[in-house]
Amino acid sequence: MDHNCLPIGLVCEFLSNPLGLSEIKPRLSWKIDDNRPGACQTAYQIQAASSILDLEAKPDLWKMAWVKSDTSIDIEWEGKSLSSRLRVYWKIRVKDFKGKESPWSEVAFFEMGLLKKSDWVAQWISDEKVRPAPSPYFRKTFDLMEKPVRARLYITARGLFEASINGKRVGVDYFTPGWTEYSKRIHTLTYDITDQLKQGDNAIGVVLGDGWFAGNMGWSTTRNIWGNSLSLLAQLEVEFPNGTVKKIMSGKDWRYQYGAIRESDIYNGEVVDTRLALTGWDESNYNDSVWSNVAVVDAPSAAIICKPGRPVRKQEELPALILTEPQFGAHVFDLGQNMVGLVRVRIFGHYPGDVVTIRYAEMLQDNGMLYTANLRNVKCTDAVICNEEGEIVFEPKFTFHGFRYVELTGL
Repeated sequence: MDHNCLPIGLVCEFLSNPLGLSEIKPRLSWKIDDNRPGACQTAYQIQAASSILDLEAKPDLWKMAWVKSDTSIDIEWEGKSLSSRLRVYWKIRVKDFKGKESPWSEVAFFEMGLLKKSDWVAQWISDEKVRPAPSPYFRKTFDLMEKPVRARLYITARGLFEASINGKRVGVDYFTPGWTEYSKRIHTLTYDITDQLKQGDNAIGVVLGDGWFAGNMGWSTTRNIWGNSLSLLAQLEVEFPNGTVKKIMSGKDWRYQYGAIRESDIYNGEVVDTRLALTGWDESNYNDSVWSNVAVVDAPSAAIICKPGRPVRKQEELPALILTEPQFGAHVFDLGQNMVGLVRVRIFGHYPGDVVTIRYAEMLQDNGMLYTANLRNVKCTDAVICNEEGEIVFEPKFTFHGFRYVELTGL
């Protein structure tokens, strides 16, 4: 049957099927697919439940009567109180400008995070190294009696983090948890890692970068504004088929080591020494006997809340269009447009200890070299220290740049 008026694009807190919300009265929004002249919504009805079966049979969280309104943005939750970890399934139908009811929309969902500080039983851990310093790598192994049916990683850091489970990166987000006023609030993210876990031995690994917390910031490029050492808070909750839950939490039994990332700064760039790479460090069979014990540090007084807004993710990849060599050994690549992003560089023909320097600019000088006067005293430079001969693929983890032109030297 053809329906002219159909609710689509359901979002909660402006996110599609978000995990880990901390807003106890989240806002729901949707769009109307109707291209008829004069088309508009004249009423809406929302239903929500704790399971898809209940949503279809008897909504147990919210069964709204029809509301006469053309509003489809920021409808505040008025159902039952929401608790930590609760997943809510919801759908909507509307009436068009002729009063005709639409079919129900497709089902959307949102999931609550850890709403109270008491839900966090994990501890803040750190290497206690005063920044600037190499990026710390944290790891913990754990055993699961069987394959879980549900697993969530609740995680944040004072600094930036990238997590992995059994050698595979968690999520596709970059520069998490982002920029915030760390003295007032700390943003957390929640990831569904059910498919990354297995029966038997497992491992979680997290590497940290200075980011906005301890890196250079502001016009004067002051660093360590909110603190001079990085720290991690991670809580993995695993549910088994019989309903039991196991928690793997950051604490004194975690270990840390330093690896290839020697410097990590958003303004100045990243320095990676590939000779110090920790191969397999985030897998369960890795030997961490020479690693150090972490320090448990005091929890901050700031509120711990869900990260608001969309995470940073890759949007597209652009190839280098033009290569010039305005000076001997200075290879300048033109990507065709100004952007904010990072590079992926494949390096060949090097010797151990060679340093390949990567600089960025939005414009060129008349002689074809990079124009960087607008960067003031910011380095905006990445560097790769090469290991044995062969191929090296470099892509920075904890920095990004505004640029059109990329210069490589040291090849």
